[in-house]
Amino acid sequence: MKTLNLPQIIQGGMGIAVSDWKLAKAVAKTGQLGVVSGTAIENVMIRRLQNGDNQTLKALLNFPIKSIAETIIKKYYLADGKKEAQPYRLAPLASIPLKNELSDLLIAANFCEVFLAKEAGGKVGINYLEKISMPLLPALYGAMLAGVDAVLMGAGIPVAIPGVLDQLSQGEPCRLAIPVTGATKGQEYFQEFDPKEYSWESPLKRPAFLAIISSEIVAKTLIKRAAGSIEGFIIESHHAGGHNAPPRKVKGQAIHAFSSKDSVDLERFKKLNYPFWLAGSYAKQNALEDALSLGANGIQVGSAFAYCEESGIDASIRAQVIEENHKHNLDIYTDFKASPTGYPFKIIKQTWNSKTSPTERRRVCDLGYLREANLNDNGEIEYRCPAESTKNYLAKGGNLEDTQGRQCLCNSLLATVGLGQVRKDFVEPPLLTAGEDFSFLSRLTENKKNYTAVDVIDMLKQGWLK
Repeated sequence: MKTLNLPQIIQGGMGIAVSDWKLAKAVAKTGQLGVVSGTAIENVMIRRLQNGDNQTLKALLNFPIKSIAETIIKKYYLADGKKEAQPYRLAPLASIPLKNELSDLLIAANFCEVFLAKEAGGKVGINYLEKISMPLLPALYGAMLAGVDAVLMGAGIPVAIPGVLDQLSQGEPCRLAIPVTGATKGQEYFQEFDPKEYSWESPLKRPAFLAIISSEIVAKTLIKRAAGSIEGFIIESHHAGGHNAPPRKVKGQAIHAFSSKDSVDLERFKKLNYPFWLAGSYAKQNALEDALSLGANGIQVGSAFAYCEESGIDASIRAQVIEENHKHNLDIYTDFKASPTGYPFKIIKQTWNSKTSPTERRRVCDLGYLREANLNDNGEIEYRCPAESTKNYLAKGGNLEDTQGRQCLCNSLLATVGLGQVRKDFVEPPLLTAGEDFSFLSRLTENKKNYTAVDVIDMLKQGWLK
């Protein structure tokens, strides 16, 4: 088996900005792997700057490409913070190719998040979604400039990314295929990126690549087809929070239901001889000990960290979740319609807040992370999202059925971390996600109203014995 010098506990990379630099830093200080989320990080960075955040300013002042840092600070930083009723300025939307301004923001934002997380030492990884592929090349480069130790990626089959990491570490130009709906055979579209355009010395440290998978088939596909080396796998069950892999079809069973076929056969998987961590409701009693006994290198835990003090989730929301959990069990369900990606998505039903139903949200798509590229009748690329204005989506050739039940995860998740957009006629509602097993929360808040990342790690190491 390959050997890999990574800790037993990997903190989940939860976006948008739930797994922020503060959480990853707290975890890394304990000797475990802290993970920041790279999803939407450029808009997170510029919203922090518009709020007058001096930690982000400090990170930018340490960014090695001074001209880019100066431009960003001049455009977005407000020393006294923006006025409460003033909307946030937005980063350009991703496109093929990326605008130079967006590439600069992506490099700087990913650098800043990793830089701040690594300040106290320890190992730090960054998490991306393969589904959000358009921003990936400059994003990866920025994280590598800050010395990121590992890249974690799921929500797809990222066969190209290990090779891209090899190329970026050597300062070589690279490109990444971007799916475009309506493209005919032979029509290929790519994002291209050349580190030499940024005049930065190579080589850079090549981070370990950990693929987040839910089936042995995906693991075998990656091993066979990946252009570069894969250092390990995170095997995530459908009990995990956030996005889940779609359930496999089972004859006579509803399409929107998970079954035993959606679990990985670990005995067969172990024959692949790769390090692996188990994820998906692994903050339960004796989870780490059980995972090690099954041959795993350790576990990845998300939800338990998501509601700790260092998490990016707004403090008032964390407090409400903890309070509701004390009163009665939280209602966590899998929504097969909510995510524009089409992937199942875990949602905490906010029974304490009756004004957060998706029907009350205005259908606005001004961030566009989950847009898909498609060719119109003129053969031109345009972009659509099933959570945008239904009229606009249909005008771009989308199907009405695809819009039903969709929610704007981009804006709602930014609201969850206190960075929701200010609008004239409505307030962006937060969206909460978590894994199915919430038993850890009662344990961690048994005699108190909040807890820290260190408390989570101590609980996992002790197996709840104390």
